Amino acid sequence: MPMLLPPYKYENRIIKHLHPPVWLRDKAYFETNPEYFSMDEKGQRVPDRHLCFTNPDLQKELTKNILRIYEDVKKLPANAGRTLLLNIGSYDKAYNLCLCPNCKAVQKEYKSSGAPLILYLIDLAKKHPEIQFFTDAYQRSLTQIPPVLNEKLPNNLIINLAPINAHFSHSWAATSLNRLTRDDIINWSKLTKRILLWYYPNPYIRDGRFISDP
Repeated sequence: MPMLLPPYKYENRIIKHLHPPVWLRDKAYFETNPEYFSMDEKGQRVPDRHLCFTNPDLQKELTKNILRIYEDVKKLPANAGRTLLLNIGSYDKAYNLCLCPNCKAVQKEYKSSGAPLILYLIDLAKKHPEIQFFTDAYQRSLTQIPPVLNEKLPNNLIINLAPINAHFSHSWAATSLNRLTRDDIINWSKLTKRILLWYYPNPYIRDGRFISDP
C-alpha cells in the first residue's frame, strides 16, 4: 500500500526500498495529507503504520492510483490476454489499522479491526468487476478476523488467509491460537468461497523453544 500512497518522496530513506511507480515518486502524502494515515494511541497521525480507510478523500485518491497502476500494468506486453490480480492490503505491521473515531466506530460495528479496509475493498470490487482484487487476512490485530456482514463478498475479491500466529505443526484444534484461526476460516467461508491459505511451513520457535499452548 505505501507503494501507492508514499508518505514521503522516493529519495527519503523510509520508503526507498518500496519503489513506488515513477509518477508517484515526487509525492509526499504524509506532508500534504496526514489525515490519510493511521491515528495512533496518542491521537497522532503516523506515516509508518497503515491508512485511514474511512476517510472519503483517502478512498478517492487511493482508488485513482490503483486504477492507474492497473491500466499501466495491463498494457505491458507480458500481460496481454492475462487476468491480472491486484493485491491491496495493509502494511506488515501488527498494529490496529487506525484509531481515529470513525475507524474505531466501524471496527466496533462490524466486530473486526480490519473492517475499514474490507469495506473499502468491497465497494471497490463492486464498482470495478473487471478487476480481480486480492487481500490478505493477516494478523488478528489487523485483518484476519472477518467482519460481520449481511452480504457475501463480491466474486472478484479474493481473501488470502495468512494466519502467521497459528501453529502449522499441530491440528487446527490443538492449541488456542489454532482454534481461533479455525473459527476465522469458518467465518470467512460464510462470506466467500474464494479463499486461499498462506501456508507457513515452520512450526514457529520463539526464544529457542517450540510454541506450546498456554
